[in-house]
Amino acid sequence: MGFPNVRAAQTKEERDALDIRIRDAYVSVDVRGCKRELDDFGTAIEDSKVVLALNIGVLSALVANDKLQYISFYYQRDSGARIPEDNEFDLGRESVDSLLFTHYHRKINFAALTIDNVGVEYYGDYHITLREETIRKRTSFFEENSLIFCLKHKVIAGTKFPNGYKATWETRSKLAQAKLSSKIEPGTTPSDYPGILIKQGQTGKDDEFIEAHIYGQLNRRTIEQVTTRSKSRRSADRVILKRVRKNLAEIGVIFSEIS
Repeated sequence: MGFPNVRAAQTKEERDALDIRIRDAYVSVDVRGCKRELDDFGTAIEDSKVVLALNIGVLSALVANDKLQYISFYYQRDSGARIPEDNEFDLGRESVDSLLFTHYHRKINFAALTIDNVGVEYYGDYHITLREETIRKRTSFFEENSLIFCLKHKVIAGTKFPNGYKATWETRSKLAQAKLSSKIEPGTTPSDYPGILIKQGQTGKDDEFIEAHIYGQLNRRTIEQVTTRSKSRRSADRVILKRVRKNLAEIGVIFSEIS
């Protein structure tokens, strides 16, 4: 049977609609003379990862021991561990999530697709790359931030999400090519790919990325690598970070600091 979010991305309607988008993308790049560049971009996405951006406090708690779980926004909210913010994301997310994940939205954790181990910086300074073998079978992908998508496409209660915007682990490169073909130009190189796949915005509304939907909980054993930018790290994090690095080293997780 598999996980419901993955099954939803595997329907014939979804696959056929995504194939149409891919064909249209290749017509466009062929005219513009950058078919090879789109091929190369798709090949690179085959090696992409899923990354979760967290603040130092959440990361510290997650890596403390094997028993601690990273749970969805809804379980955090209901347990009192998280207070929803008074913004359009937290105000509108449950209505959107219940449409996209009917009857199971409380079990979904959100992340982003990356090829350089850096996620969406708006959500946190510490980027948690997840181990493929622990999430592959329970992860699906979506065109963009699902709330932004609903606003753009006027998806409301009682209507159905349009097809062709979901993918499984195996088809995530197709989704990336279909969505981002207009960003590919003659001469696009691998060094351009991270900025094409994730556009860092000034606010959450400005971020552009492919959203990853992970069914179920995460713990420190699902972590492959933690990445942070030295310039974004606060001096107040220093003491906590020392403990975090020690806990990560105990379980063989790479800690990477980039400029």
